[in-house]
Amino acid sequence: MPRHVPVLNKCKRLVVQTTEVQALFHYLDTLEAGKIPPGELSIAFLTDNEMTRVHGSFLQEPTPTDVLTFPGDETHGHAGEICVSVDRAEHEAQHRGYTLARELTLYLVHGWLHLAGWDDHSPGDRRRMRRAEARLLGEMEQAGKIPDFRLRKQIPRQIA
Repeated sequence: MPRHVPVLNKCKRLVVQTTEVQALFHYLDTLEAGKIPPGELSIAFLTDNEMTRVHGSFLQEPTPTDVLTFPGDETHGHAGEICVSVDRAEHEAQHRGYTLARELTLYLVHGWLHLAGWDDHSPGDRRRMRRAEARLLGEMEQAGKIPDFRLRKQIPRQIA
């Protein structure tokens, strides 16, 4: 039975289909790149401001970042939580020439790998993790599992 994957979208500009995000993680759970603990996996899409608040509250670093991964508690049926910054993904996607969908999916894969026990603190670990991310992204692209993330157009405010 697939794990429960609640999705919280705190970025009003992001259009996301919860079922596509859930399918992404159900697919990752079938791969051999590692296994994350059983239980619910929470996903949160945040703005840079919200991510800065979370980063400061939990890691005492009040700065924006792309992805934060929090391990869960198996005894309470929680595998963990992955928080991603939509603003950071938008900026990085433009900078790297990627789509927003690919960049956000990269962040989700990165968080999943952390929950599966992968680390990126040393240069060698970082290289291994980047190779795993690239391999998983390639597999997901071939399988059609990249969610169709989109941004709503911003409507300029009318000044009266």
